[in-house]
Amino acid sequence: MKIYKIYKVSENKISIDISQYVESAQSKINSYIDFDIENYHRLQDFQFNPEEIVASLQAIGYPNVEFVSRFIQTKDINLAHDAIMGIFEWWKQNRTDPQLWSKVSPIVKALNDYQDVTDGNKITWTEDFGKQKLQELTSQTHKNMENIKSNLAEAIARISNWNDSFITIKASELYDDSELLAQDSATIEIGQNEGGMWKPSFSYFVSDDGIEIDDVLEGGDEDFFTDNKIQSDYFNLINSLRNPNMSVKQKILTLYTARPYKDRKFYLNSKVVPINIFMTSSYNFAEGFAREYGGKKDIWKVRIMDQYLVKTMDSPEQKQYQTIGDKSVPVESIELITPWEPTQ
Repeated sequence: MKIYKIYKVSENKISIDISQYVESAQSKINSYIDFDIENYHRLQDFQFNPEEIVASLQAIGYPNVEFVSRFIQTKDINLAHDAIMGIFEWWKQNRTDPQLWSKVSPIVKALNDYQDVTDGNKITWTEDFGKQKLQELTSQTHKNMENIKSNLAEAIARISNWNDSFITIKASELYDDSELLAQDSATIEIGQNEGGMWKPSFSYFVSDDGIEIDDVLEGGDEDFFTDNKIQSDYFNLINSLRNPNMSVKQKILTLYTARPYKDRKFYLNSKVVPINIFMTSSYNFAEGFAREYGGKKDIWKVRIMDQYLVKTMDSPEQKQYQTIGDKSVPVESIELITPWEPTQ
């Protein structure tokens, strides 16, 4: 079957691409169609032996043989599901017997086949039904991506130093073990493809509790971040999505960082600090970090606007941040509070 429709729209530098989802949904639908056709032809010659089924159930000690017999005798499709699930649930309660499934499986399969034949041995997944289903799924998936687009636009509106990066919302594909459902989760890519480089991205999941952001890159990852403005937009967008109620008005935070002793002259009386450096709300953690990672580090107290930071950890003990921006970011003040000395 061909792919009937691929949605891809672009507006205000935020585009939606559900082509990977469509291809994976189409593949799953194709497998359903192939299975239905194969099963239909197989059941044309189906021979059902009710006495053998009853005898097999009695032989393995199944306690509800009478209920299964009633389904077989009446051919009541309404009883079929309960009869088959009853056997399956009984097997799950007795899985300590490693040989039991090899005896239960042929019985369940025969009853499923009998149910299909009794119901008319119909092909549900026809080409037309598959086409209709795909159109329904792609339409709903596109609506879900539009909701994500709106959420991203609202998050960007809260960012005072947004650099107007391109954003691509890519609906997540369906995997082999996925249900055939419309997709409401996506990969968010920032920037445009340049010279075959990977675009920085993160995962956007929707749950009953709201949204979850995952698979976040580390600042300074040169395999993805070749433009500091894109890196700044990447982390600012994540921060805004995770904190939708944050005030547009920025705050000054007092934090601590451990920097190499050899760079002391750069930081003394400086009005800027480099991007991608680590900061923490805990002096003790900064001091421990300095000792653990090679020593020869000064501890600095920095007052900095939170718009130049992305939060990388939030715990009761401390908060951790990474500076983001274009090459360097301004600070309100920076003070050397624990200098490293050769005698330490």
